[in-house]
Amino acid sequence: MTAVLEVCNLTVQRGRKQLYQGFDCTLNKGECIWLRGRNGGGKTSLLLTICGLLPPEDGEIRWHGQPLNTSNPELHTLWHYCAYQTALKEMWTIKENLQSALALAQHSYKTEQLHHYAEIWGLQDMLDQKASTLSQGQKRRAALLRLSLLPYRPVWLMDEPFDALDSNAQNLLAQAINRHIDSGGSVILTSHFQPPSLLRIHREINLDNTV
Repeated sequence: MTAVLEVCNLTVQRGRKQLYQGFDCTLNKGECIWLRGRNGGGKTSLLLTICGLLPPEDGEIRWHGQPLNTSNPELHTLWHYCAYQTALKEMWTIKENLQSALALAQHSYKTEQLHHYAEIWGLQDMLDQKASTLSQGQKRRAALLRLSLLPYRPVWLMDEPFDALDSNAQNLLAQAINRHIDSGGSVILTSHFQPPSLLRIHREINLDNTV
């Protein structure tokens, strides 16, 4: 199997609290790993460290064999980080938020693509609605609509992606992840509850047992 991500002997600390010590994980091409753990246990800090947004106290992270601390800018185009917070600007509409995110990614979309994915995520009548008026579930679906329109990247790092979604939206997301894996992509996701059975999980790591 082809390793796309290697987490080697990682120590993660938040303030004075040590969250994880000696954490090891290898993500292979076409694989989905579920990082399971209680709320407040440090799953977000671990994901932020894996994608290079937080420095580790110790250990190393390698993407395709290259240390993450390398100056090679191409490493940072290998993944999408889907944060727990949806990063929507409250006073912008869904469409305005999408346009901003895609502009930052130097990517564009066709109108028919927007309407296709908006219909899939049940947002076809909300594109001109301000984010401040959306429920948490609708904001989560707007973030997933953004992911659907962003350029392809082989690795998805997803923090509690099923949270606040109803069962139908959870199954839609599970199908999207399965398609990504079938195309050769890889996924690490965190969740404090069992993801939908439709999702093909290759490995489960219980973070509560790794502290």
